[in-house]
Amino acid sequence: MQKLGENAKRLQLICDDVSSVDTPQTDVTVAFNFSYSIFKDRDQLIRYFRATRKSLRREGIFLLDVFGGIESMSNKKDKRVIPAFTSLDGKRYPKFTYIWGQKDFNVITHEIMCHIHFEQSRGPILKNAFTYDWRLWTLPELQDCLLEAGFKSATSYIHGFDQDGDSDDIFRARKKYTNELGWIAYLIADY
Repeated sequence: MQKLGENAKRLQLICDDVSSVDTPQTDVTVAFNFSYSIFKDRDQLIRYFRATRKSLRREGIFLLDVFGGIESMSNKKDKRVIPAFTSLDGKRYPKFTYIWGQKDFNVITHEIMCHIHFEQSRGPILKNAFTYDWRLWTLPELQDCLLEAGFKSATSYIHGFDQDGDSDDIFRARKKYTNELGWIAYLIADY
């Protein structure tokens, strides 16, 4: 909180059940890092969305990130090398490899188990540093649940691809999108 200085007074941290906590109304609420995926039951998810809608001011928006694609429903590992860096507090971190692993996808329930591992050139491998026991919700399921929870609309914004087949990082509102190996979308739900 020190780094925020005077702005720290405007921040209120609440550790509670999002479905039952009473919060001040906001203009924007976000559920990023696919956090809503912990709700495996449709009724639970709708209760969460209703509570979120209730916490918004009129004309407020709710943003969610969504992942999907052909590879999202398969066992796989993605490795990404993270170059050495210095954090904001001045601490130096050596180069390491970030590994995202998906396993145990259940096609009937869409439950998925994912893990994050870290590998260093010198030092131990940190296996299962983070574990995610989720349900992989589809875009139409999420849109239907948001509308049922009382939002006026739920619009999908999905990136395109560049000439090399990589994401162009430009997210556009779309009504149609051909399935790819993997994609990230943002849903914007209006109060």
